[in-house]
Amino acid sequence: MLARTNASSKVMTNTAAPVHKRRFTLGVAAALSIVVGGSACTRPTVGYCVVEEDCELNQFCSLPEQECVTATVIRGEFSGSQALPPTASDRSGSFVLRISSDQSVGNWTLSHDLPNPTILQLRAGKIGQGNIAGIPLAQLDPAQKSGTLPLDPDRVRALIAGDLYLVMGSASFPNGELRAQLIGSDPAQAQAGSVRLIGQLSGQQTAPSNPSRGNGIISVDYNETAGTLNYNFNMTGLDGGITGLHIHRGGFNINGKHVLDLPTVSQLSSNGTVDTSTVYKEQRQLMSLLLRSGLTYFNVHTSNVSTGELRAQLLPTKALPFNVALTPAMGVSSAALGEIALFLDESQTRVAFRITHTITNPLMGISLVRGATDLTVLCPDLQKSMGTSGAQGSCPLGTAPAGPQLTVADLMSGAARINIQTKVAAMGELTGVLKMPPITQ
Repeated sequence: MLARTNASSKVMTNTAAPVHKRRFTLGVAAALSIVVGGSACTRPTVGYCVVEEDCELNQFCSLPEQECVTATVIRGEFSGSQALPPTASDRSGSFVLRISSDQSVGNWTLSHDLPNPTILQLRAGKIGQGNIAGIPLAQLDPAQKSGTLPLDPDRVRALIAGDLYLVMGSASFPNGELRAQLIGSDPAQAQAGSVRLIGQLSGQQTAPSNPSRGNGIISVDYNETAGTLNYNFNMTGLDGGITGLHIHRGGFNINGKHVLDLPTVSQLSSNGTVDTSTVYKEQRQLMSLLLRSGLTYFNVHTSNVSTGELRAQLLPTKALPFNVALTPAMGVSSAALGEIALFLDESQTRVAFRITHTITNPLMGISLVRGATDLTVLCPDLQKSMGTSGAQGSCPLGTAPAGPQLTVADLMSGAARINIQTKVAAMGELTGVLKMPPITQ
């Protein structure tokens, strides 16, 4: 079904039901609603057309048929996990593009919570790919909530095929803190074939993280044209019995609502097929976009951890997000707690970080050390942050274990440790061992 719009009607922005982040409550996906004569979306009557894509849950737009015009709707949801390399950012946003019937122009609307964005660029590349064109296809103003984008049939075909994306930069990540793959919202334009998503299961991906001994892997094949989702998971070491298996909406470290329920089983390995028509109706319009963009996660609820003992972000790449708890250092009396969110990129040459904590004492700096001798590991972004809560950046990964850089081997073995120093604890008030969950093949 093609989306329909009325150029003469008044347009206003509605905010979808909020998704609760770990320490923030933010609205997601700013959807548009067509409003006639100031009234809200209503159920359609005979002689009226339905603008399904423009409504929130349980809302339907009604316009006289003679006022309806055909339009193609393209959407994108911003996240740090889509960036290449990925970031550990917890910021988000939405982009909606309505393409004119002659395909000469697109009217766009934008909402996001990224402070002081530096760039907003349209680039060429499928999900998991970098900018294959080498130069931006267009520059948009991230400070604007709406605008127009000149188009041509070739670019429209690329948008419908999911070959273009937006990237939004910041001071921490000038080349892109957030990315949004642009995908058509018309099911009739769905691309043939399936998309495979992989996730590594661990307690270190739950928000907040938990010390579960369990781990595992899940693979998902989503076929939009067939309306099916095939899944296969294998787990080990759960601390409790399985009470629920769900796919939720949300990026890394963001908790969200249910999208799909998988059959609850007692065994730790299972596979099957889910009919995607059973998706929770408030997610129905965006399900394909969320899945393809890596904005869903698989949650394993158990009798030991009812909110989710294991979690896996369902990603189209082999990047790995995980959390590390920051607790008071040995011998230090402090009520502060914290966490460092980490995102290892697919090439394993860089790891992004985001620091959060509740330290109230004046900060003196942050250090990254390795081994029994506490050899200092260099990460300019980390050292420059001074350990400030909310600071983010990335560290290059080296190959020589004895060198000055952090290595993947360090992350696997837990050989590296982070310390946040304050005036009352010069050696570190909070500390945490940087250890990634095991990778299951």
